Amino acid sequence: IYLVITGTVEKIRSVDNVYNVISAGGLIGEYTGIHGLPSSSAYRTVNYVRALRITAESYRDLIAKNGLSDLINQRAKNREILEQTWLFGESVSPPVLNKVVDAMVLHEYGSDEPLDDLPGDAIFVLESGKIEHRRNGDGYGFIQKRSFFCEEQALFGRSDQFTYRTLEPCRIYEIPSAIINDIPIVMWKILESYELKCVS
Repeated sequence: IYLVITGTVEKIRSVDNVYNVISAGGLIGEYTGIHGLPSSSAYRTVNYVRALRITAESYRDLIAKNGLSDLINQRAKNREILEQTWLFGESVSPPVLNKVVDAMVLHEYGSDEPLDDLPGDAIFVLESGKIEHRRNGDGYGFIQKRSFFCEEQALFGRSDQFTYRTLEPCRIYEIPSAIINDIPIVMWKILESYELKCVS
């Protein structure tokens, strides 16, 4: 496990075309190191990088000694989920990403369920499954895993244009708008996605 002290590192997963940027303060290999798993990502320095090497055993001992195992495990798992998305995959600093991770709430649905009970004023990230979305009652398109939806709620606090229904069992993470309102790159991506939905 490596703690990036200075510089920037690219994280590339060619198997599913996921690209992330890890900046100073970020950890490389945290999730795989904690669980003793082989890394599915390749790492490349963007500029001059200084990093602190931490053995996985020492890291596990440190978090266990301080009673942080559950928190760190959950954070590492949720960060891994967010880092695989276009919305959070790059240019979000580790402290900011941790705030997002701590606010995430998991919702689970079966197949063919309307998503009319989702909380307002939030954005949602689909970890697994498939969702159909309709615009003003008409068939519109599909949301695949690692995508996000309800941009209109995050931007305007309303969801009167679009409706959503699961097509298969889904795991969906809710992220309150209040958490992401102060992350310009994320809000810009949400606005870009919303504009594309409206003109398509």
